[in-house]
Amino acid sequence: MKTVYLDNAGSTMVCKEALDAAFKNCIENYANPSAIHLAGVNAQREIETAKYEVSKVINAEQNEIIFTSGGTESNNLAIFGVANANKRNGKHIITTNIEHSSLRNTVLELENQGFEITFLNVDEKGYVSLDELKKSIREDTILVSIMHVNNEIGTIQNIEEIGKLIKKVNPNTLFHVDAIQSFAKYEINVKRDKIDLLSLSGHKIHSMKGVGALFVRSGIKIKNIVYGGGQQNGLRSGTENVPGIISLREAAKYMREHHEEIVDYLKRVKETFFNEISSNIDDVYLNGPSLDEGAYHILNIHIKGIKAAILINALSEKGVYVSAGSACNASKQNASGTLISINLPKEDIESSIRISFSRYTDINDAKYVAEVMKETVSEIRKVSGYTK
Repeated sequence: MKTVYLDNAGSTMVCKEALDAAFKNCIENYANPSAIHLAGVNAQREIETAKYEVSKVINAEQNEIIFTSGGTESNNLAIFGVANANKRNGKHIITTNIEHSSLRNTVLELENQGFEITFLNVDEKGYVSLDELKKSIREDTILVSIMHVNNEIGTIQNIEEIGKLIKKVNPNTLFHVDAIQSFAKYEINVKRDKIDLLSLSGHKIHSMKGVGALFVRSGIKIKNIVYGGGQQNGLRSGTENVPGIISLREAAKYMREHHEEIVDYLKRVKETFFNEISSNIDDVYLNGPSLDEGAYHILNIHIKGIKAAILINALSEKGVYVSAGSACNASKQNASGTLISINLPKEDIESSIRISFSRYTDINDAKYVAEVMKETVSEIRKVSGYTK
């Protein structure tokens, strides 16, 4: 049976460049990077070169990169770190209603600890209102945290405009960006965009799982949340995951060097796939931004008369893998907070699926999946008795 994986917003296949470099480290240079002997020094040098490559992607400085276990830890370190280090200046934090659970649950915990959280609304395409943001920033607002590319519907926030607005209203308010879906895929310039902290994850860009990073602008005060040997300037103790860090380095380097061709290819894949399904399946609708506005690697749709769980399971049995949204929430059977926030009706939320692509997605496989979806939707509709 042919299998096609279209859940790349959840996780991606490790690329050869990342895998080869990580494997080489595991068998040739596996010393603890904190050791003072030559092997340890060489391991530490690998980490420094990785910091350099990651920093180049976002126009940061090499010493502003802290490696973590992934996006969740990066978001936790950013939010808790800023809150605990700056609470004397205020306890007000602003975020949005469409953030990933690793950020939303973090600020909700801070709310339990006495912080005041403002959740910004979004429009039907998932965009934040700059007017609402401007009105929400106060003298005691210590942090604004906004996701760059939404992981479910692919809305791309204008972080450059948002960053400049924040600093104009209150220069002391810090700006954190969850760039887990956008790092190395979309242009980010932390200097131009006035970003103070930025979270990223490796396994979204063909690195190994279990590695991510947090950009912390020089001079920004944050408090560590992990205690131990004081690695990475005391902000993230623990022996570094050198093979993972190397894999992130190589994946980021490849994405940077081949950025334009990857973008052009994925745009073609997404457009081809949507044109195939929309012209061959009745009552298929986009959720969130338009085809051209949204992220080129994420497509979120609802199909009238189809329950998403039934369709996903039926496709899975045929070797086609898509999702209903964030993998972190999928097992909890909760309705998507993002789809609720864009005012999608309940029946359409229950019919929504996310298809996400990577540079390894073959355009012919996308056409094949469209054909399999056409057959599967027809089968389900016959059983359910759906009519237009």
